[in-house]
Amino acid sequence: MNKSVFIFLVVLVLSPSLACAQGIEFWGENDAFYAPAPTDRFYTNGMGLRYSFSANERRQWVLSAEHRMYNGLKNTRPQAIEDDRPYTATLTLGATHHGFSESSSVRNTWSTAFGVMGPQAGGSAVQNGVHDLLENSSEAYGWDRQLSTMPIVQVGYQRMYFTGNNWVALTGRFGGDLGTANTSLSSGADVYLGIVDRPWAARSGEQRFVRLHGSLTAQGVLYDATLQGSPFQNDPYGVSAERLENFRLLAYTGLEVQVKGVYLQAGFYWSSPELHGLDGHRYGSVGLGFFF
Repeated sequence: MNKSVFIFLVVLVLSPSLACAQGIEFWGENDAFYAPAPTDRFYTNGMGLRYSFSANERRQWVLSAEHRMYNGLKNTRPQAIEDDRPYTATLTLGATHHGFSESSSVRNTWSTAFGVMGPQAGGSAVQNGVHDLLENSSEAYGWDRQLSTMPIVQVGYQRMYFTGNNWVALTGRFGGDLGTANTSLSSGADVYLGIVDRPWAARSGEQRFVRLHGSLTAQGVLYDATLQGSPFQNDPYGVSAERLENFRLLAYTGLEVQVKGVYLQAGFYWSSPELHGLDGHRYGSVGLGFFF
């Protein structure tokens, strides 16, 4: 990663005077978190750190570092499986800007991310390092067949509309992503129930909520490098465009709590198939944050 980018992130985290509202949040996603039927395949693990800051209620920035890993059907066997999902990992640094309307009923979000996909993202080292720490966990095979290294350059846009009160909130959204890792369009909706306290607002330590969150997202995928490999070359382990499921659905349900600036989240995701001939997927999500 670029040294200047790393220094920039460190300076922001260590400089509270830069913003009047700040927060640090860690999140993790893993199919082993799906308690009813844990697995170790497809999108098998993701984790990241976010630092948010805002000078007022109408503008907020979020800086992030993220790592994600993708496996085939069975990583417990060294033999390749025909028509399997490719193995790969991604490592990115990102920046996101949220702009809120005067009525706080509309939010425009612009995002960008830079990083790497492939062996340099360290998927094999991370996954097998974790497996070494766990009892009854074997070596994760398949990384010798992972997709080739490629750069990640992404930009994205999303527009959100909000309505609700202290007990119920609804959102509608649409947007798109363009880049070397993913090119797609999406739309969806969210519902919040409980003590919701403005889920659309800029994050701050003043918020207090205990809410159930449900969402449904429809996505039209034009290119997915975690399946097809680099758009700049033919990857021997990439799948053909004909196998790609261009229309996908992603559903989420979870519980979110924030009290005195401490944020906790836990939930489950269900996704439709990414490739023709393979099943959909499910995984769990957890989050811990501190806002002030």
